[in-house]
Amino acid sequence: MEISLKDKIVLVTGASGGIGAATAKLMANAGATVVVHYNKNKPAAERVLDKLKGSNHAIIQADLSNPNEIQHLLDQLMKKYNRLDVLVNNAGYYEEIDFLEMSFDDWQKAWYRTININLTGTVNLSFLVSQIMHRQGSGKIINITSRGAFRGEPTAPAYGAAKAAMNSFGQSFAKALGKDNIYVYTIAPGFVDTEMLADAIKVGRGESLKSPYFKDYIDIKNDIDLSSFIINKPALLFHSKIDRLSFNYFYKNWEFKIGRQRINWGKSMIWNTNDLFNAYNFLDFDYEERPGSDAISILYNYGDASAIQAVYSYGEDLNHSIIALRHQLNIKTYDIQLIGANYYTDYALGIGWEGYIGNASFKGESTYFIAKDSDSNIENAWLTSISMDYYFNNGLMLIGSILYN
Repeated sequence: MEISLKDKIVLVTGASGGIGAATAKLMANAGATVVVHYNKNKPAAERVLDKLKGSNHAIIQADLSNPNEIQHLLDQLMKKYNRLDVLVNNAGYYEEIDFLEMSFDDWQKAWYRTININLTGTVNLSFLVSQIMHRQGSGKIINITSRGAFRGEPTAPAYGAAKAAMNSFGQSFAKALGKDNIYVYTIAPGFVDTEMLADAIKVGRGESLKSPYFKDYIDIKNDIDLSSFIINKPALLFHSKIDRLSFNYFYKNWEFKIGRQRINWGKSMIWNTNDLFNAYNFLDFDYEERPGSDAISILYNYGDASAIQAVYSYGEDLNHSIIALRHQLNIKTYDIQLIGANYYTDYALGIGWEGYIGNASFKGESTYFIAKDSDSNIENAWLTSISMDYYFNNGLMLIGSILYN
């Protein structure tokens, strides 16, 4: 896919090296006119400028921790170009400290050095740029934050705190400015081999360079981990997970099952409010790939369509467990189920049905969740899903469903 930024003015902060320099190059390659910002390293910024494709690019110096210099930066940019289409907030400062061995005075200096550049300077620049973009009727702001906002930075706490704050700031600005055709994006990369992080990487803290934490995105979702990362390399992850592993025992009308198993109490096709163990939403693309529940199930069949089932999905205590009872019965042309459960921090009462109205299937589920802690701010909740589906002779199926929450 080819992206054209022809006639667009782009400001990239901290563009004298690293991610900023690479971003400036990509923007120029797409046809943009790029303003390369730097603070101290003018020769490096000039080298970046010289390598940019196209013409009419510029470099501008500013200390982003100084509000007056931020204003001067934008004054120069607007005098030359009279508009700004894209701001890339990339400038950053990273300082490792041992806060248990430093004085309070040194702590404050290190803290504010980082916060003033990574947070305060960036939001001040974004504030002024948003005024420009509002007047011109459009614009884009791209914030480069860090995974340090999520993983924690024990030797650079101010850096982690500033990047976490930038994530929240980006969300706030995105909601506030979207209606004005100004779009705000936040990108949080892991460790990247740049000048700023060279020392950290040399001493082995740049683990992302060896493994970009792909496996952090694998959600085990079970109390018992039956998964294995067979290959965990920068460009390849081979993950294996046992999704079903249970012991079944049948005796006359009884069925006993213990282990990892799929427990499906849903009736409707779109939303399953009765399914306490594996709540289904038609929009959840990964539903079929989810693991089963680690549980003990006892089922007693006392008729063709009648049964009583008790299930215990174990946790460390009642507030982390599901203990549920389901009674299935048949009334005329309808299969009906009644449910009662200890559902984590709630009690749950539910009813579900499946039958026909004429030639159309009529299904529904309703569950009422009652908070155990009456003193908490959590309100009781009632969820109901009703659906109908009809098969035509040509094989076409029409489905309609409504969810009440």
